Amino acid sequence: MNATKISRSPGCWRSFVLCSFALSIVGCGHKASPPEQSSGTQIQALPIVDVAPAWLGGIEQTLPITGTLVVPRDRQSTVVPAVSGILDQLSIHPGDIVTRGEVVAHISTRLLAGQIEQAQAAVAQNQVQVQQAQANFVQQQATTQTGIAQAQSAVAGAKATLMGVDATLDGDKAALQNAQQALERSLTLQNDGLVARKDVESAQLAVQTAKSQIEAQQRAVDAQQQIVESQKSALEAARAGRLQNDVKHKDVEIAQQEVRNALGALKSAQSQVALYTLRAPLSGVVSNVDASVGENVDTTTKLAVIDNLGTMQIQLAIPADSVRDVHPGQEVSFTVDGQPGKIYRTTVKLVSTQVDPGSNTIQATGEVDNPRGVLSNGLFARANIVLDRHHNVCLVPKSAVLRDDAGQTNIAVVGTGDTVHMTHVQTGISNGDLMEIVSGIEPGQRVATTGAYGLPDGTKVAVGRGEPNQ
Repeated sequence: MNATKISRSPGCWRSFVLCSFALSIVGCGHKASPPEQSSGTQIQALPIVDVAPAWLGGIEQTLPITGTLVVPRDRQSTVVPAVSGILDQLSIHPGDIVTRGEVVAHISTRLLAGQIEQAQAAVAQNQVQVQQAQANFVQQQATTQTGIAQAQSAVAGAKATLMGVDATLDGDKAALQNAQQALERSLTLQNDGLVARKDVESAQLAVQTAKSQIEAQQRAVDAQQQIVESQKSALEAARAGRLQNDVKHKDVEIAQQEVRNALGALKSAQSQVALYTLRAPLSGVVSNVDASVGENVDTTTKLAVIDNLGTMQIQLAIPADSVRDVHPGQEVSFTVDGQPGKIYRTTVKLVSTQVDPGSNTIQATGEVDNPRGVLSNGLFARANIVLDRHHNVCLVPKSAVLRDDAGQTNIAVVGTGDTVHMTHVQTGISNGDLMEIVSGIEPGQRVATTGAYGLPDGTKVAVGRGEPNQ
């Protein structure tokens, strides 16, 4: 610094001493006054600054926010009846711990029991009808088979009789032929005078008799042929009885279908028994019960709410002007009241695009493992999102960074001989009272943390106290 001479008058000297004493107390909050001189003696007051060495380390830029812990939707379930009825059992209360499948409530099955009894009676009745239809079918089959067998036997007998009368007719025809031949011989012999007339007449009578026999036998043959045709018709009628077999068999199938229908109704009624027993859809803690025994409930009644606290969701309120810096994958740390010193960690999973007009915030979410259930639904949290992280960078206390009238960022480096050198620096991210220095100084250099504002470059200072590395 350039020294300035001072007046030798006692009054001026006393003023200088007082000013120097005041400057030594105030430090570097103001520019240093040039030293004054008296004849033969020079007195100089040094600005006092606190210093700390720059160091190599890591720094995070975080966004402090608040959040709320909630149960994820896929881990919360509402117990709702599947059927309507009167609630006759409710075995849970808020705060109870339940496991998946555990019975939590029951609806009266009095009306359902009546339906089951009716269905069982219908099954029994239709089974009897099946038995009767099967018996009718068997009887019809036997009747048809017997009728066909009898008709076939009658046809065979009629045909045999017809063959007999046909054979007799053939014999009668042969006898007529013989009688005619005998008559012809008798007539020839009569002409020759070898036989008497009575013999001829006898032969003529034999021919007439044979013809009468043939006519009679032919009528017998015709009658037997009619009998054969009649028996054949009876056989066809007996065979047509098979259609009745089909009808009776169809009756059996219809009765069996009725049994199946009745069994289906019975099974349906029996299966509904399980619907009257309400079980926990998941393991967790009962957070709410909104029903009581004796109440009439239906499929819209919310009996209880069960929360699985194994995984919680933290809903973070991001200021709208900071949302551009937040994205999925960023680390989040948070604390909750009642757990001093406990820090939970997660990552941003989803960032919404909708702004809450009331708070001017946008919601971001993350998931937190909660195996012991110490985090509860609705718990308030204080969180920090890591926006950026740098490793092995030059760090200084934020108080060491100064901005001059021209808007440049400087640091007062205290060099050899405790002389201040104002150095222009480029800063990086900051966190709390720490600042990253991208360029301008190196780790290990001493920097002024207080008292350096306004000091001209090259000012010699007095070191007040040093701050250790962070």
